[in-house]
Amino acid sequence: MQHSPHIDSRAAQRSAPTYLASYIFPVLLLAFEVYRVGYWMASHGIEFSHFGESSRGPSLMLAMFAVQLLAEGVFLAAAWVARQSDLQHRFTTVFLGLFGSLLILAFDYGLSIAF
Repeated sequence: MQHSPHIDSRAAQRSAPTYLASYIFPVLLLAFEVYRVGYWMASHGIEFSHFGESSRGPSLMLAMFAVQLLAEGVFLAAAWVARQSDLQHRFTTVFLGLFGSLLILAFDYGLSIAF
């Protein structure tokens, strides 16, 4: 007979915004980056020499990252103040979400300065 760990449904509902924000923001940034690169390639081909100068895309991506930092900071602060039991898991999830977003921003920056 297998023993499954008990999952508190109230704790799962309380931590859902943290996990959702940690995964949604990198996915949105990735989708926007794919759109930007695809649109650029459809318009200009593989000539990326003026990619970083062409639009407000990098500013929008940085603003979205700032919103991610703010939202996840609020969620973590609320969990810390409420002394939630899954705070360590939330820190890990937030770190992975921020790391994913930073990788996408680094790719965008590298693409704009590489050519």
